[in-house]
Amino acid sequence: MRYIVFCSALILSGSLLADEPSVSYECKEGLRTFISETDSKDRIDICPEEKGFKIDAVSFGANHHMCWLHGSAKEIEGSFKISDTDCSLSFKVNGEILSAKFEGGCRYVCGAREWFKSGSYKQKNLVTIQHSQQ
Repeated sequence: MRYIVFCSALILSGSLLADEPSVSYECKEGLRTFISETDSKDRIDICPEEKGFKIDAVSFGANHHMCWLHGSAKEIEGSFKISDTDCSLSFKVNGEILSAKFEGGCRYVCGAREWFKSGSYKQKNLVTIQHSQQ
């Protein structure tokens, strides 16, 4: 019985996340991924839009608990803000550093053992794989 409940919960949670495509999937050009300097499992993806950005903020914790915030951000007084839920993210991008501040009811978009971390996120460097010729 436990196995059936676990599998049902797993399928349901996967289908809930599949309702909205990720920014990395939607973005045609200009995608930037920032990784938390305090926890490498936390990530913020941004994709430029006409007057702002599309955002995905994702945080993974113990026992597969996670937070996920998805939406659009517009510039307000020099910083960008997303607040489609009670949880809001204000951020500024300065070169390769994104300074993030999560406020409000962010616990409601998170699993029981996870939360968003405010602070500095550094742009992920893409590594080019070179194939050796033999």
